[in-house]
Amino acid sequence: MEVDRPLPSLAFLGDGLTQAGGSIALPTLALGPSTQTLTVEFTRGSNEALFEGGNEISFLGNFQSFWDLGPSSYVQFAATGVYGENDDQSLASRLLEFDVSYRWRPAGRAMYRDFTLKGEWYFAEKDFGVVEYTGNGGTLQANLRLNRRWIVGARADYLDGYGEGAEIVQFVPSLTWWQTEWVFLRLQYNYLKPDDGKANHTLLLQTVWAVGPHKHETY
Repeated sequence: MEVDRPLPSLAFLGDGLTQAGGSIALPTLALGPSTQTLTVEFTRGSNEALFEGGNEISFLGNFQSFWDLGPSSYVQFAATGVYGENDDQSLASRLLEFDVSYRWRPAGRAMYRDFTLKGEWYFAEKDFGVVEYTGNGGTLQANLRLNRRWIVGARADYLDGYGEGAEIVQFVPSLTWWQTEWVFLRLQYNYLKPDDGKANHTLLLQTVWAVGPHKHETY
């Protein structure tokens, strides 16, 4: 629950994999307290960060394993693989992403207590035939709801982006005043430090509110 996205996601996916195409979700498989899902997508590989804005077909596979730990908590493991080419650039791109998330919401008190912990790691490769670039990076994020209105969060990012420049680390604490999904204020501090450069300090304030004929709460 931060204002901006993690560094590895921005570096390897840019604005995200919002590409035109099709998706096939296979039937869910239940194994004891867990459920497994597999999704396959075929899309036009137009993502600028990953495919240099190509038009060839790209392929994505996503596997998720959801484990119910009890009435108040669960853990989920996931893995995603992406492959695509850009013939105009003689480029073949590959991306692997692994993530795990844990959530605790006590039954009957979910509006007052909530804890989420999530970790992700990316491995990326761009092969231009005569030269190959590789990169990796990860993020660890935690959010804790103190009561109905206040949420504290923290995130740590690491990025080694295709060997371009120095490795980068970033620490992002945040504080959120929450009224509803449509009305909240968030204060965030970003500490960004390249391995061979000076640290950057950024303070962000996010305001979200909605107006219109439909009330966002029932009184």
